[in-house]
Amino acid sequence: MCLALLLVIIGCVLRVLMVREPFGVINSDEAMAGLMARGIRDGHFTSFYWGQNYGGSFEVYILAILGLFVPEQFAFFILPAAESIFIALLLFQIIKTSLGREVSLLVASLYFVFPALTVWNIARPMVFYQSTMIFGLIAIWLLDQKYRIKDSYFWISIGIIFGVSWWGSLQSLFFTIPCLIVLKVRHIRPSSRQFLLATFFFLLASLPWWCTNLRTRFASLSDGPLRDDTIWSHLESQSKIGWPSVFGLRQPFNGEWLHASLPFVYILLVIGLVAFYVRWMPKESHDQISLLLVIPTFVVLQSLAPTGSFIGSGRYYIFVVPSILFILGSVFSLLIGKFRNFGALIVALIVLIALLSTALSLSHLRKYQFGPTHLDEVAAALREHQVSSVYGDYWIVYSLAWEDSSLTVSPTTTDRRPDWSSKVRADDSVAYIFWNEYDVDISNLEKTRQSLSRMTEVNEIDVGSYVILLPATNIPPENL
Repeated sequence: MCLALLLVIIGCVLRVLMVREPFGVINSDEAMAGLMARGIRDGHFTSFYWGQNYGGSFEVYILAILGLFVPEQFAFFILPAAESIFIALLLFQIIKTSLGREVSLLVASLYFVFPALTVWNIARPMVFYQSTMIFGLIAIWLLDQKYRIKDSYFWISIGIIFGVSWWGSLQSLFFTIPCLIVLKVRHIRPSSRQFLLATFFFLLASLPWWCTNLRTRFASLSDGPLRDDTIWSHLESQSKIGWPSVFGLRQPFNGEWLHASLPFVYILLVIGLVAFYVRWMPKESHDQISLLLVIPTFVVLQSLAPTGSFIGSGRYYIFVVPSILFILGSVFSLLIGKFRNFGALIVALIVLIALLSTALSLSHLRKYQFGPTHLDEVAAALREHQVSSVYGDYWIVYSLAWEDSSLTVSPTTTDRRPDWSSKVRADDSVAYIFWNEYDVDISNLEKTRQSLSRMTEVNEIDVGSYVILLPATNIPPENL
């Protein structure tokens, strides 16, 4: 209980760190959630993440409502923090019947501080990732309510949860498939009426997905990123980088090992956990088979996904963290049950090692460039020159638009709002923004400067690490 309290306190400290520089710098992917919330308040409604055919926007509607009552920046970070608390509570509710209240509380508290990829991602306003996990864990929790299986409200709830999850992300299949397998294995079959109710409420809850896809010829299923590699390469990326990151042995983003000896530790850890599950995991833990099945489901589906080799911040891997923590909790339960006080001491040592892993990863990540900084100075310079239309790289301009709501931006790649780009091209006065700490911008700056100068007069302003080009006439990037 003392360990659990310590972890909660440390988790609160880490949340504060995550919203301060350098960790709290908002990149354009994250700024999109805030921009979409503003758009909803202005009457621009959408089913999906801007510019995509996936990523349900229901979280953004919550952000939009919160923004009416609290400052935008506060709402921006309070929602993912609240979601992480809810995930921990769900994990506690799911595993307490197998592991007991005290161990379950310790495991749920550990979710706030381990591994580093979870600490990072659950503090980010990335929309639809945490909510996908929330709905998945709710579905698993519902399956544990065996006495309610024959109740029609159970099947209505399952239909709603599966429907909203489907709208949110295809990654909901990491949880939906295990739940369906468990229903099949336990020979749980709804009556005809219950099946119709579940189907109706599934379709109703996922209605935005169906409406948009009927209009776009099911673009959510047909359009997507190109396959980045083979299935074997995806499995190799999982085993060499992804899963070590889940165990806290590699750092998020750069994927480097925390210590040169850890590859050997990783092999021993995997072998040990598999052996523990096969031989010693208590039979009552098999009630949580749906939570455990998330792991093989993730391995298979992630290997089949077009971007299965991508690791990055590890955001795809947050879905398996509750399952890994449950297995770790089973180890805790065994140690305390067999060795009493000595076992509790070993558990405390494991928890402290987990904390050390997160601390080392975050200390290394402080040197990582998460996104553009000091954009308030850029916005002030643009206001001074009475410019509100901006061209620039995707990773700069949407963060800039989040910084100053009066700006209209048009990225040179990955255009999320084509209507904004049309407005920028129709404006008489525009600016080109370049960031000298971003390799892509460094290479593009000189080319753009030369091209513009051959076609019109150009005024150049330096603002910290940024260069602002102010052409006398509006010449869009495609005409350079």
